[in-house]
This record gives sequence, C-alpha cells and structure tokens, in this order.
Amino acid sequence: MNRPKKQLLITSGKGECLMRKPGARYCFAGWMFMWLFFTGDAFGIHNSLFIRERLRAANSDPFYLERRDPHRGVQRDPKAMLRPNDLELKDHWRIEANVPPDLAGPLREDVSDFLRRMNVKVSQSTGRPIRLRLNKDLAPRAFHVDADPNHVEIQGGDAAGLWAGVAWCEREMGVRRGPFLPQGKVERQAAWRTQVSQGPWGGNYSVPDFSPEYLSDDAFRLYAHYGVNSMMIYGDVLCYAKSNILPELNCPDADKNLAMLKDAAQRAARYGVRFTYVPVGAKLRPEHQVFRNHPEVGGVIVKHGGGLQFLCSCSKTVHKYYEEMFSRLSENLAGVILITGGESWYHCRMWDWNIKTPCPQCSKIPVPEVTASWVEMVDRGLKRDNPEAFTAQWIYNNTGYTNRVERFKAAARQIGVFHAVDKDYRCHKEGYTKNMWDYSIDCAEPTPEIKKLAAFSHETGRPFWVKTETGSGLEVFQFPYVPAMQHLAHKWEGVRSLRPVGVHQSWLFFGMAGTRAEELGFWATYEPEKSAEQFLHEMAVRDFGPEAADQVLQSWAAMSRAVTHLPEIQMGGYYIGPMFLGPCYPMVPSSQDKVPEVFYAYLHYLQENEETFSVKQIQDARTCLVMRDLPRTTVVPDDPRSNAWDLVTREFTVAAKEAEEALHRMQAAAKHARTEADHRQFQEETDLTELLYRTWLTCANTVEFLRARHDWEKDKNPIGLSRMQALARQERENAVAALPIFARSRWLDPALRLDGGYRPAAEMLREKIAWLDRFLSAVTGAKP
Repeated sequence: MNRPKKQLLITSGKGECLMRKPGARYCFAGWMFMWLFFTGDAFGIHNSLFIRERLRAANSDPFYLERRDPHRGVQRDPKAMLRPNDLELKDHWRIEANVPPDLAGPLREDVSDFLRRMNVKVSQSTGRPIRLRLNKDLAPRAFHVDADPNHVEIQGGDAAGLWAGVAWCEREMGVRRGPFLPQGKVERQAAWRTQVSQGPWGGNYSVPDFSPEYLSDDAFRLYAHYGVNSMMIYGDVLCYAKSNILPELNCPDADKNLAMLKDAAQRAARYGVRFTYVPVGAKLRPEHQVFRNHPEVGGVIVKHGGGLQFLCSCSKTVHKYYEEMFSRLSENLAGVILITGGESWYHCRMWDWNIKTPCPQCSKIPVPEVTASWVEMVDRGLKRDNPEAFTAQWIYNNTGYTNRVERFKAAARQIGVFHAVDKDYRCHKEGYTKNMWDYSIDCAEPTPEIKKLAAFSHETGRPFWVKTETGSGLEVFQFPYVPAMQHLAHKWEGVRSLRPVGVHQSWLFFGMAGTRAEELGFWATYEPEKSAEQFLHEMAVRDFGPEAADQVLQSWAAMSRAVTHLPEIQMGGYYIGPMFLGPCYPMVPSSQDKVPEVFYAYLHYLQENEETFSVKQIQDARTCLVMRDLPRTTVVPDDPRSNAWDLVTREFTVAAKEAEEALHRMQAAAKHARTEADHRQFQEETDLTELLYRTWLTCANTVEFLRARHDWEKDKNPIGLSRMQALARQERENAVAALPIFARSRWLDPALRLDGGYRPAAEMLREKIAWLDRFLSAVTGAKP
C-alpha cells in the first residue's frame, strides 16, 4: 500500500519481506490492499430494515436490558463504614427536581432507584432534600455538587452536566459501598465538549428504526452515567431522502423515518444525549433512473459489486440535494462525522484504485479539493438551521493520495480534523514489527501521525477529534471489553494529552454495556486530577470488596501485559479465525476436510461492497469463519532469516500465560467477596478473563497445528502427525473447559451479536470436540 513513510509490509511464513522481493512487490501490495478493503471498517449493517424482527426482540429482551442497567451492581455493604468528613444519607430523603418536566421524571427515577438499592428511604414529601437543578452559569457538561448533612444539591450547566453530577455522586457512594458522600462543594468541567459512543448492546444504532421498540430510553440513561453525551447513529442516508431535486432517490417512508428520528432525539435529550450521524452515501447501479433523468449527477463507476456508480462529487445538483437533506436532519443531530477515506461518505475519488469508469468532472480535480467541497456541502446544510452543529472529516484510509494534513488543509477551518489514535502505525515489538492498520488494543501511546494532526489542528484553529476504543480493539473485538485496566487507562491519558474538542470512544464492535472500561471515559473526562492508580483502586474496592482489591489490580496488571503480546490485528480476516472464535474455533485435520455448517455466518459488514439496500450479506451470502491453512502474516521479523510464525506462536503463548496469571489472581481474590453483588461481579470478570486466556491458547495451538499438518501432508513425517495429535488433545481439553463459561456467562456468546448471524458457542464447541474425536480416533484407533 502506498502510505507515506508507513508502508505495510507482507511477509512469507519464513518472515522474509515479500514486498522487497523483485517482481513480487506489486502483486502482494495489491493482495493486501484487497484483503484490507474486503475486511474494511464498516462493522455492522448500514440500515436496520432487513433485521427488524431480530433488533426488536433483542432490545426488549430482559437479558440485554438487565446488562444495560447502570445500577445493576449497586448493593449496600453492611460492613461499610462512614469515613471522616463524609456524610451519611440516612432516614428519609426527598428528591426535588427543579428542571423541565421531561427531564425531572427520569432524574427522580434514577436517583430514587439508586438510593433504594443503598437501603435509603425515599419520600415524595418528607425528609431532607436532594435538589437537582440547571445553572446557566456553569459550562455545558459541567456540574457542581454541594453536600452537607441537611441537604445535597446537584447543579448542571445543561442536561448532560446534571446527569454527570448525578453519576458522580452515585459513583462516590459506590466506591464507599454505602450511602456516604464527601461533605463540601465539588465542581467539575468536562475535558471536551462531545463524547460519542457506539450504540447500546442489544439496541439499534442503524437508520432508520429509532422508535422505543428498537432503541429504548434505558440506553440513553446508560450513556448519561458514563459521561457520554452523544450516541453514534450510522447508515444509509437515502432512508431520509425526500426531495424535488432528485425525486428518483426518494424513500417512501422518509417522513416516517424523520419523525422517528425526531422523537428519538427528544427522548435522548432528557438524558443529555444527542445523536452524531455517520452517514453512508448512495451506491447505485449505472442503469438507475436518477442517472438517466439527470446525467450530470453521474459520477465514478467502480468495479465493486459488479459495477456500482456514485453520485458526482462536484455536481451542483448533488450538492443542493445533500444540503437540503442535511438541513432537514440538522435539528435532530449534534453533528456529523463524514468518512471520506475508504468507505461510507462516497465520493468520486474514494476508490481510485478500483475504477471502472472515471467521473468526467472529478477525475480532473485534486483529491483534497474534491473531498473539501464534499464535506462543506453537508456542513452548509447542517448549519442552515442549526449553527451549533459540527461537521468532522474522517480520512480513514488515505491510500494513493497525498498526506492527511494536505487533505484537511483544503477544507474550511470549521470542519473538524478527525483521526484514530493508532491508525496506520508500524509498532516495533520484541524481535518484530506489528502493522496496526486499524484500531488496536495494543497501542497505548498516540502515534506520530495523530500527534502531527493534533498540532496542525491547534496551530490552525481547527476542531480536533480523537477516535479511540474504550476497552477493545480489532484483536479482541468479540469481547465487550478486556480487563486490561491499567493499559486502557494509559490509552485515555494519551487521548487527554491531545487536547481534543471531541472524542469518539468506540466503533460498532460490541455495543455499549456499562463496562468498567467504559467508566474510564468518565474518569478521563471529569477526573483528570485523580491518578489512574487511585481511580482503578476505587473501582476494584467498589466492585469486588476492599480485601480483594489488591489482587484484582494485579489481575488487571497481568492482563495489561497480555494485550501487548498480540502479534497481529487479525489473523485470517475480521470475524475469521481463532482470534474471533477463540476456543470455539475448530482444528482442521486435513486440507481436504469439509468445514461443518455451524462454523459459517452471515457477516453484515460485507454489505460495504454491495449496492445500497442490498440484502445479499444478510440473507444469501454466508462466510466460512475457519481458515483451512495459515494465511499470510503481516508480522515483520527483525531477522529476515527467522520464521514469522515462530514469533506469532511465541507472542500468543506469552499472552495466554499472562492471561492465565490474571485468571489465577482473580480466582484467588474471589474468596474476599462480601456481598451477593461482589460474588456476581467476580463470576463475570473471572469468566471473561478465562475466555481471553483460552482464546489466546487456541490461537497459539491453531498456528502450530496448521504448521504440523503442513509438514505431515507434505512429506508424511510422523513427527508432524504426532505433533497434531498432541495439539488436538490440548484443544479438546480447552474446548471442554470453555463450555461452562458460555453456560454461565451468556453475554459472551457470539450468537447474541447483532452485527452478523452466528451459531451458539455451545453448538460450535460440541462440533469442534466431535471433529477432534473423529480425528484422534482415526489416527489412534481408540477413543480420545
């Protein structure tokens, strides 16, 4: 790939750099480019229209709802003691919400629910007051708390600030494990204006279905407790198409969809939450009526999907059309983030490398100018009726173009500069280089690229946005989070050092579920004076008990070490291979074996390569999640004579060993649990930690098994077969041990994911065990 100063290198199984071999450079560069494109970043579905029943069922499922409850772990510890200079909320308290009625109801319900779980009596008319009110003298998102034995007052600069103040008070009581608050006055300012998170776990984020059936108010309440004041919505902009400019693109349900968005925006506002839209532009067939009736709007034709055509990025007609559309949307949005590099907000120069027919107009114009006018037209539409709305440009992939600074420089200064903390970075590890072409849990420090963009933004007065991940990364995106808490806190310190105006804290990987990792976002936003060590210790005490805290912290430290030993972003492709399926992933004893149906899935993100509103990747195209052979690795050894797969095995083995240490620490700490809530937290965190351990064990075993199988099939060396047998027995044991994890912790089952269609973990594990049994029986003639 042609990236300035950061070329992605491809290695053979022996670790030699194939990009440097004569005659091979362009072949393998093209191969990697295609691989990266077809495993692009558009995780999730571009609209909700074709999985409505599934989304409706998930959003109302008590299992999803219970895990989205921010108070699910709240319980008073009978042994908790009042600290010096604290006050106790005892006897009766009443809640006075001196705010607009639509805000008052949710606030009263939330505070009342928390206090009751802390065994505090709440009255409607008697008792000392907890006053909730707005204060225009405070900045947006800021809050002020004044507490003494006779009253508690929480003020917010806006609804988001008031909710943050409530969340801060509840957290302070949580870490004290009782209804105890520090006396005195506290005021907090938000470190950035906008904090965006992914859609809720089990709830819908994709246009247009945002009615309470698909996106209920409990999701907004969850955001409010974690310092998040904007939810990312995503998908096909044509769901809102209604215009006389290009009537051929009109959506029959546009009015209904817009009304649904407006209602959802009003419901979200009660919790201080607004929507940030990441729109997906039109991908049409060249024979579409819009191109016949309006030839001037016909843009580039690309080879994807058998030949798809975009609307012309320079057409004045198209500009007027989109300005009008975003003007209608603007009152319901905080702003938009436009991905102009690689996907989503398609323009005629986005896929230059795969053009079938160039755009007559845009092909003659430099890329920075094309994208600048393309984002500015949206900004004009947004600001027509909503001057406070923001527009940010995200140059996700920058392949084949000039550097990102030049592209951002071409846009108007009010357009936000948006970039991920670890995108397109080559990180040197012990003995090799890891190519981080996408979000990685590994990379904790801001890269030189994002530092450069931050400096450019601050010097030129442009809004600067940071994209990060709260608790995951593409190495581990099947998990709700990885309890590598010290490591994740360090990542947030890096984000804070960049001084952004906005943070997009997670893409559409798992869904926001109120995890401890997500709570770090609240710390980064509102508690910069509190060290990571102090914050994590408080969290450990709150969730696991005072006597358990030190060992829990040691468990998190071991997991923090583990995530720095994941050698590749992906091995086999997104969703494919042992990095995704973990202990559910089967060994393939022969390259001729047929993979059982249970290991196939519908992968919705592949809709990126299809026509707008295509259902192929949802209903027709199923993808095998199993690698028959080892793929090419992106690991680049320092020593070109070494074998890259040796390094991959070594690193996964180290990661598994550190995760096993984390597991043992968590298991040892569990004996110190005091309350029922402590025991439940321990069970969940232990299951998550064990599944991570078993996932990385599977990764190491899979690599070695496929290498041994290669040797066996090549020359029938009995050493290779013996090695296959030993690894098969290890993986059978690993799979058997994983079965009760998924039985206890159903939330970890891939079948509950909404970004594709997957079979339950238990089915995959049983099929894997049976497959291994057949292999071992055939080789040894006896049952394993």
